[in-house]
Amino acid sequence: MVRSQGSYFRKYERGRTYHTFVPAPLQNINNLDIDNQLMSLLVKAHSLLGKLNGMFSSISEMNILKFSLAQYEAVCSVEIEKRERLHNERYGAEPYTISYEKIVALYANLLLQSEMLFSDKMSSLDIIKRCHSLILNDNCGESERFRTTQLFTYPKAATIGGHPYCNPPNPNEVMIALTDLEKYLTSNDTCEFDAIIKIGLVYYQLSTICPFLLGNGLVDRAFINLLLVCNKILPYPLLCLSDYLLDGDILFQDILGLVRESFKGYETWLKFFLKMLIASADKAIKLLDNISQLRQSDLEKLRSYEKCSSLLLALYDHLWKSPVVEARSLVSLLGVSYNTAAKAVKDLCYLGILEQLDFKERYRRFGYEKLNNIIS
Repeated sequence: MVRSQGSYFRKYERGRTYHTFVPAPLQNINNLDIDNQLMSLLVKAHSLLGKLNGMFSSISEMNILKFSLAQYEAVCSVEIEKRERLHNERYGAEPYTISYEKIVALYANLLLQSEMLFSDKMSSLDIIKRCHSLILNDNCGESERFRTTQLFTYPKAATIGGHPYCNPPNPNEVMIALTDLEKYLTSNDTCEFDAIIKIGLVYYQLSTICPFLLGNGLVDRAFINLLLVCNKILPYPLLCLSDYLLDGDILFQDILGLVRESFKGYETWLKFFLKMLIASADKAIKLLDNISQLRQSDLEKLRSYEKCSSLLLALYDHLWKSPVVEARSLVSLLGVSYNTAAKAVKDLCYLGILEQLDFKERYRRFGYEKLNNIIS
């Protein structure tokens, strides 16, 4: 069954009939129907992303604030992954052997250390594989390798056969589709498309190919953030894309299906993608405003505090990287005695910056709850 956006193929394997969908190369798109709605969304997306770009560039303490944005995107992205894995594991998919908390930390670190992906001038496919390796920490044993077995988006339906449910391409077709995607990303022939439109098409294509057995959504969202940086739309890959998708994950799958299974065309997907960018940029702008105001307010408290010291300021800056602390863990970090670290924690509690998170007498944990509440 051939459609303009790709083709279905009927497969028979080990007594099971199923269908796969192979997307058409993006180079085949000759034109797009840019109607008034799509153009309006594109203009608004550029406006908000431009405003966010300006905020990223103008905030003097961005190196501190970006930890919060990376953590926020990582938490939301992993929450989406939890839902997808819960669905897939019901049908026999292998569970993760790495904790979701660890994946959050690895995902956030990837966003914060993304410069290393560009420094070696790797190809787009190498960057995608590297993202997979860094996020999952080689959890599935196939780090930096594209899948070599069939992945079923609809495992239960695949056992029935006959109906063309959209399972990702067969392993033999994965590399062909990915090579086409690499050509599209590096070709000068696609320059007539707006950069954001091009990124939106790449997102659709990557979500359809599903090149890995685990973590495809995580990698897709990270890679789109990286493309926004590569195309100089944003200086950091810190757009909170997953926040919007977390509320509309079912809609995300429905829109993908409309492109593959009807004649709606790529424009339907692009409108969804632009709405996602608009909502994500707007959320990031508000988030940065709230975070900046919190930091400014608490720094004013600290600097006007009669017991303010360089140690207190260092501890406060540490909270932006790790908003939950124990006094004993600060001894080596700050290079002070336990009593000195405990006194610093007590001072921040007095100022209302830290709060005790438990009721223990020893090994007590303290949290920067005002910050945690903003990014949770």
